[in-house]
Amino acid sequence: MKKFAGIVLCIVLLCATAARAQDDTHNIPGQNNTPTSEESSSAPETPQKPAEYNVRATPKMQFSVGYSYRAYSPNASTTLKLNGGYISGEYNIFSWVGITAEGTAAVRKQGASSLGTAQTLSVYSGLVGPEFYPLKHRKLTLFGHVMIGEGYYYLYAPASGGFSSKVTTSSGFSFEAGAGLDVRIKRHWSLRLVEGDYGETSFSVPSANPHQVAYRISAGIVYLRGEK
Repeated sequence: MKKFAGIVLCIVLLCATAARAQDDTHNIPGQNNTPTSEESSSAPETPQKPAEYNVRATPKMQFSVGYSYRAYSPNASTTLKLNGGYISGEYNIFSWVGITAEGTAAVRKQGASSLGTAQTLSVYSGLVGPEFYPLKHRKLTLFGHVMIGEGYYYLYAPASGGFSSKVTTSSGFSFEAGAGLDVRIKRHWSLRLVEGDYGETSFSVPSANPHQVAYRISAGIVYLRGEK
């Protein structure tokens, strides 16, 4: 037992001697190994570059809002110009195709406002369908889509000449097909430079064909979320 205690004591003394020798090598007399606060503050800092983003990355989701101009033709001899907007959301399944849902609204005042006979025409639509990216996603992204859904027609005529006000409404099948171009300006933002659509509606309204034609031009902003 005494022999074992002696061996343990010798090992402890050897370890203590080795540790003391290591401290002496790191603390040489006349040399200060600890950097001063002045030296620490004067040390150059490595500039951090902003994280790069891949302009070709496919976003998981996209949300867009903007202005729309609609040329609506209830019959072959009449074209009405309406102003409004659109809002859309999209989930990209692959880099070349996604599913998009879009809502549009366009309004026109027609008639003499000064006489109180101005009518208000509004055309709305809610559409859904596939959106295609033939060149996939990049700095300039080309897309095309085909969407189907429901359209809604609303015409308000104020009371005039002894006649009471009148509201005419109708809803029916609607579809649009078109294409557009987006340009990416930030990690999460793009500009919708242009989007052009051809569409048809099937409202049952006086002096209108069974199927009405409309052309729509839009521009707006796009918010990109996530990456595939």
